[in-house]
Amino acid sequence: MAFLGQVRLAELPRGYLPELPRAGLLSFFTDVEGEDPGSWLTGGRCSTVMRLPLGRGRLERRATPRRQRPLVLRSARVRLRGHASLPASEDTRVAAPLQHIAISDFEPWFRFREDLRGTREPLHHLGGYADFGQLDPRRWECSRSVPVTKWRLLLQVEWDEPLGFMVGDGGVLFVHVRESDLRAGRFDRLCSSLEQG
Repeated sequence: MAFLGQVRLAELPRGYLPELPRAGLLSFFTDVEGEDPGSWLTGGRCSTVMRLPLGRGRLERRATPRRQRPLVLRSARVRLRGHASLPASEDTRVAAPLQHIAISDFEPWFRFREDLRGTREPLHHLGGYADFGQLDPRRWECSRSVPVTKWRLLLQVEWDEPLGFMVGDGGVLFVHVRESDLRAGRFDRLCSSLEQG
């Protein structure tokens, strides 16, 4: 699996994703497939999140195993900043009151969400609402055995050329976790998917 990144839970701002435990290191991985490194075609169907204890020692970068040719992202320091996160119109929590609105009337809602986003640059999410452009990934990937409303976005990684995350056709990776698992600090039953343009 490709290593996407890690977050020291103790460094999360107070009140940010209060369901998350505040000790240890959260590490994110996902499976991608492609013809050559730099030409990744698909991914996201299988993701892993590990919560690891964090001792007093320093983290050390390890070399990529030579026998594999995984997606390797460029090193980048994460800067967490808050921004408004609103559900898309397809989100089940807002869909019912919006059902009587014509499709053409959703355009102002989409523009309002884009303005709140505040940037056209890739904006990766830890928590919040999934910023999908097509269909709610919880609906078409996660809801076979668990209701859509029971899933929470844990991580979203957008197509990011400087970072080297160029998977699929403008692909965006979504990793969802069951709400009850998030509260329990459990990350072994995830639902992940890749939306492509």
